[in-house]
Amino acid sequence: DFSTNNWTNIGTGTGVNTTTEVMDWNGIRNGTQVASYYDLTSVDNTAFILRFKLIISDFSSGLGADIIFMGISNNTSESGSAQDSIGLTTATYNNYFDGIGADNADTNSGQRFSTTPNTNTYYIQIKRTSSTSCTIGIYSNSDYSTLTEEEVITITSGLTSLRYIKFTNLSAPSTGGSLNGTIDDIQFRDGFSEPL
Repeated sequence: DFSTNNWTNIGTGTGVNTTTEVMDWNGIRNGTQVASYYDLTSVDNTAFILRFKLIISDFSSGLGADIIFMGISNNTSESGSAQDSIGLTTATYNNYFDGIGADNADTNSGQRFSTTPNTNTYYIQIKRTSSTSCTIGIYSNSDYSTLTEEEVITITSGLTSLRYIKFTNLSAPSTGGSLNGTIDDIQFRDGFSEPL
């Protein structure tokens, strides 16, 4: 429910739209960070589940990749910075979804899905299932009953300071292309790896 705004924005282009009651996001590569984040303060180190509806409205490649990282991180930095993070990255140019389990690393690439992104609606599930494992799933329906693909990622048990739900771009120089859309229906459950 985005009828009110409890998120913090960095730059312009990604943030809650209380008129349309969705989060607009932009993976534009323009030399600056464009992001929105929500501070959970602390997150369980062995189990949580994050779900959201992802709409990609515009997807076109330039000479380099436009990137959007979506997930939970220990900081609010852009995707090219060192961080601890669990989530999903979407990119143009090489056209990929990557599952991310980053330990003091960037989130630009990770474990590659065979499913490739395009202008479509996806339902994303990000689960930490133990101190050393997480599962990133792409679903085709809103009740998460039809799995398109999932990646099981081995992570380090050192990922113990996650706290921010974050949607951010890569703040590298512009190379053309576009990547944007909306986020809605965010659900987060801490201490559990199964939904309500």
